[in-house]
This record gives sequence, C-alpha cells and structure tokens, in this order.
Amino acid sequence: MANVSPAVVWEKTIMPYLSDGDAMRVWPCERTLLAHGMDDTTVPYHATAECARKMRCKGIPIEELYVPGVGHGETVIEFLLGEGKVVDEVVQWIKKESIRSKL
Repeated sequence: MANVSPAVVWEKTIMPYLSDGDAMRVWPCERTLLAHGMDDTTVPYHATAECARKMRCKGIPIEELYVPGVGHGETVIEFLLGEGKVVDEVVQWIKKESIRSKL
C-alpha cells in the first residue's frame, strides 16, 4: 500500500460525512492528540499538521505533538513496546488531560 497522508485519508473517508455543525456530535472524543515524529521520512510530519488543520475547520478540538529526532519506524516500535520518547510525551499529555477533565 502506498504511503498516504493522514489528511488525505481524513478528507476522503470522514470529512464528506460531516457538515460543519456535525463534527462534535459524532466525534467520540472531547480532545484528540495527533503525535508525529519530526524525522519521519515515510509520512512527513507536515501531513499531520494539515490533517489537524482540516479537523479544526470542522470544529474538532485537536492538539498536536511533534517529537524531534524520531522517525516513522521508531514511533511505531515505541508504541508497540510501550516505552520511548514519543510514548513518554503522549503519557504526559494523557495525564494533563486527565487532570484538566477533573477540574
């Protein structure tokens, strides 16, 4: 399968079904984090930025995390192993969101 930008997938599979007012009604999360390694040569990190922009245009609250020095393979392996720079950053975001939701 060819490498496809997350923005392209979003645009072709989900966006056609969301009118401007519908996004938050059908989106399952209050907030969503998109994480991407900045050294990813498989899917450039700017593709995630474009995806986030399109999601925000539909009213979906998105946060972005770009981790320097991490590529595509490292990100996948870190999530599979449950440890590493990206996982640490995501865990910190989850903790922050958990505290925020309790306020």
